[in-house]
Amino acid sequence: GTMGPPKPDIPSMKKIGSLYCLDLDGSLRTVIQEVGISNGLAWSEDGKTMYYIDSTPRQMYRFDFDGSTGKIGNKTVFIDNSGKSMPEFGLPDGMTLDTEGNAWVANFFSRKVVKYSTKTGEPMQSVEFPATRITSCCFGGKGLDELYVTTSAYEATEEEMKEFPLSGSLFRVKGLGVKGFPANVYEGSLTVQ
Repeated sequence: GTMGPPKPDIPSMKKIGSLYCLDLDGSLRTVIQEVGISNGLAWSEDGKTMYYIDSTPRQMYRFDFDGSTGKIGNKTVFIDNSGKSMPEFGLPDGMTLDTEGNAWVANFFSRKVVKYSTKTGEPMQSVEFPATRITSCCFGGKGLDELYVTTSAYEATEEEMKEFPLSGSLFRVKGLGVKGFPANVYEGSLTVQ
């Protein structure tokens, strides 16, 4: 698949994407339609809340989640950066949650990963990087207490690469004082033909 045209104009991208669920029996179903750029996806520790990012409107959503059926409901806008400064807040991209229930969101074009309270949606902390195109983050390391952050150099200008030569690098952040969760693993079985 692709994420759209080769050189998309992000704010005007049509909402032609969808989010799908691969059920345990191997069947595929549409969960969310009219998505611009499908990105970050995470669940609360109790499995009752799903967080999801559509980068195009610069919003993160919260849904009630039923783990026994995989169904979502009660969509609310959890974080709305649509009217905020692009250099400061960027486009929300990938995300992860820590064991305190806070969301760590990679912000493309902003040089930052921002920690948000999942209770209020307010920013609590930010970590800045020597790259502008921050794409995703996850916790790793032996104690799941290191934040790993991916960045991109895709379509970065020559000027941008001179200013931020580490664009496209993987970064590790230690000493944040929080831990993450192990990665979710698909529990169904698939047969590749």
